[in-house]
Order: sequence, then C-alpha cells, then structure tokens
Amino acid sequence: LLILSVTGSSIYALAAVLSSFLGGIAVGAAVLRLRPPRDARAALAGCGIALLLPWAFTVLLPLWDRVPLVLFGIWRRFPPFPVLQGVNVVAATLLLLPVTGAFGYALPTLASALGPPGAARTGRLFAANTLGAAAGAPAAAFLLLPGLGLEGALIALGAAALLASTAAAALAFPGRRRLVALVLAPALALPVVLPRPAPPLLNTALHFRPRRFLEPPRRGTLEERVQAMGRIVYQQDGPTGRVAVRDDGESLTLLINGKPDASTDLGDASTMMLSAHLPFLYRPEARTGLLVGLGGGLTVASMLHHPLTELRVAEIEPAVVGAARVFHWRIRGAMDDPRLHVVLADGRRLLRASDRRYDVIVSEPSNVYVAGMVTLFTVDYYRLARSRLAPGGVFCQWAHYYGSTLEDCRIVARSFAAAFPHVAMWMHGFGDFFLLGAEDPLVIDLDAWRALLRQGEIARDLKRIRYTDALQLAAHCLMGDADVRRFAGAGPQCTDDRPVLEYTTPWVRDDSAL
Repeated sequence: LLILSVTGSSIYALAAVLSSFLGGIAVGAAVLRLRPPRDARAALAGCGIALLLPWAFTVLLPLWDRVPLVLFGIWRRFPPFPVLQGVNVVAATLLLLPVTGAFGYALPTLASALGPPGAARTGRLFAANTLGAAAGAPAAAFLLLPGLGLEGALIALGAAALLASTAAAALAFPGRRRLVALVLAPALALPVVLPRPAPPLLNTALHFRPRRFLEPPRRGTLEERVQAMGRIVYQQDGPTGRVAVRDDGESLTLLINGKPDASTDLGDASTMMLSAHLPFLYRPEARTGLLVGLGGGLTVASMLHHPLTELRVAEIEPAVVGAARVFHWRIRGAMDDPRLHVVLADGRRLLRASDRRYDVIVSEPSNVYVAGMVTLFTVDYYRLARSRLAPGGVFCQWAHYYGSTLEDCRIVARSFAAAFPHVAMWMHGFGDFFLLGAEDPLVIDLDAWRALLRQGEIARDLKRIRYTDALQLAAHCLMGDADVRRFAGAGPQCTDDRPVLEYTTPWVRDDSAL
C-alpha cells in the first residue's frame, strides 16, 4: 500500500517502508514504558485497545487514494533526493503508526498480563509471535494477496486483529462478554461495506515522473487529470506487487505497482518489437528462444513471427500472465500459440535449473531502479546467460538511457561487455538502448536483412514502428564491439555482490537526465 501511494518500488522505498515499520513499533513500546499497566486486567484491556487500531486502519482504507494527491504538492517541487526520502519515511511512519504502534504496544503488554516474568511463559509467548510472523509472510504473499487482493487482505487481517482485541477484552472483563460480542459483528462488517480506494489513483504512481502531470496541455484538478488517463480494465495483486492494465481508448498500458512497464503506443511498441527482432538479424535461422519477462506480450508476438519451434518465457509474477491476455487482440493471439511455453519462475533460476541452450535469449525486465531488477543487469547474470547460448547464439539485453546518468549507462555497458567476447549497442529515439552479445562477431549483412524484412509478418511488424528498409534499421546500430568497450571504459561493474546500479539509478527522478 505504501509502495503504491507513497514510496514507489526502489531499494530506498523498501528501506523507507522498513524504517517506518520499525519506527512505529518503537513508538508503541515507548508509550508502554511511559504508561505501564497497573495489573493483569489493565494489561489485557490495554492489549485489546491496541489491537483495535489495526482494525481501525482498515476502516480508513477508502481514504488512501487521497494520500498521493496530498503528497504530490511536495513531489512536484522535485526536492533533493535525500530530502524526498526523508519526507517519504516521515509520511510512511505516520500513516502506519496505528498498526505498527499497536504492535509495539500489544506484545509486551500481553507479556506483562501473564503475571510475574518467567522464562518459560515469556518464551512461549514470543515463540508464538515469531511463528506467526514467519507463517504470515508467505501466507500474505501467496494466499491472501492473490486470493483477496490488497484491500481484501488488509480487511481480513484487520478482522483478525479485531477478534484478538475482543478475546483480550473478554478476558479482562469476563462479565461483559455479551456486550463485547454484540459490538463485534457490526464492527467486523464495517470495512467490508465501505468503498475501496479509486483504482486509477492507486495505479498511477504520482511519485513517478511528477512532471508528466504538470506539462501543458494538462487541465483540471490533479484527480481529474489522473482519471482522464484512462480506466483500469484489469487489476490483480500478486506476490511481487499490483498488476493492472489501463485503457485510454487508443492504447493499453501495463502497470506494475503503478509504474508503466509496457504499452501499445509507438514508443513502447518500438522498444518491445526491436528487442524481439534484433537478435534474429544476426541469427535468422534461430529455432529455440527464451524471453525473460513477459510484459504485455508484444515481444512474444514479434519473436513468434520468426521460424521458432519453441519459445520459453520466464515470468516471475502470475498476475502478469493474466494482464498479457488483456492485450490479446493487440498481440494477435500470441498467448495461444502452441510454440509458446510460459514458465512461472525467476529468469535466473530458470537458466540455472538446467543446462538447456537457446539460439536466442532476450532479457526484457523492468527498469533497473526497481528493487530486485538489478539481478538481471549484473556480470554474473550475463555470464550465466552466455553459458546457455547454443553455438552461434545471440543474447539481447534491453536497457534505458531515460532517467539515467551517463555513468549508469556506462556501468550497464561495462558489465555486459565483461561477459561477452563480441558486443554491439543499438539505440532508438524513445530513450532505450539494446546490448547484443555473442561468442562470434556480430556482422551486419544488409542483403540478408533485406531478405528478412521482406517476410510478411516481420515486415508488417517493423513497418508499424516505422522501419521499412534494412539500411534505415541498421542506422540504429550505434556502436560495434570496439566502440562499446571504448564507451564503457574502465570503472566499477555491476555484480551480484556489488549491485551498484540498484543504489545509483533511483537518484534520477525524471526522464531528462541525459
């Protein structure tokens, strides 16, 4: 909820969420120290009151779509990155305080309600708490979120807190159990009948590129501008985040935690189709392919225009597979092609799981500043991918220079070039670049490319993104092997144990860095 409305998905955002959570627990414990309960009954009553707060938090869920509207007044001023993170931590701490403060207060209060301190009794209580926390994390990620959605999961957990509060109150005041039960039923129902936050507002990531809401011809209030961007036609919460699809009447956009990750407009379509076609320019006879990252399915559709006998897709988030089916007619039914096999797995784990080799591997993850994506931009990953290329195989990595510094782009190129003996860099005007790596030299053969571009589906694909001639296409090959290495230069590489890009890239807050 904080990632959607306040912090975004970078490694700093996750640190802000953790800091706010731990800070709130500390506040709750500090309150207990200032006003400790007088006896066991008062301790049970205090625990019950504390556990009402997480339930009250769910009652306030309908207001959470207002949070980004309020904070946008700060985001639009583009404060320095450390200041921005400080604001996010303070906002997150205050917003979570009803829950985290209650946790920090309730557990030690319950311990004091057990009577005089005893190692066995206190140990059992804290062991139960630890087991609950250990079981709660996978239960929330793999059962509650996919089954009930984010808001439904929070309401269910709020109901559990209310039941625990009721149990504590019944123990503290045994003579009033009927009254407690009478209040319980309508209180449980209240969050269920209240409206949910507006999907467009929580799927727009106002903290991400705030300038897009300030540039003319934007008119109306901020909320009206968000609503005008289109309606949410698909929404599903999964273990890695919220996946949604927005339809503005002309194009579809895939949103992951509110951030656009794919769309059918010209810029994104060019990126995804070029990712698909570029490795086949160098390996037109490829028969087996692997794509890391399904997205909206446009890359899949373009790769299947080539004579592949099998295309495997590694996609870590099940909800993305459902979202790709919303793009069905835009990708010409590619999701139903018998050559396609979608594997719900992390791309690196899939490569490690077997020594299977591929003629073409395309890596098209989300942006490197999204927490966890850096593992698909490291030297270690590239070396693993190289080991899974068949003889003559080609690996293609998508990357972006929008929202990046020149040094970050050099680190990406440097890390890639360290893993492959032969590399090339391609670029188009929408802010993306592509790195291709192979064991053999990557040679431009215009005659072979012209023959490839005469093939019906491939020609139609490239014409859609305004490429009609092999020479016009080849003009986007920016650097060959020697030039890529000269551009990359000497310096730090991005590796598994030193993932520098995860920490440097979030500092750039808009698309105008280069």
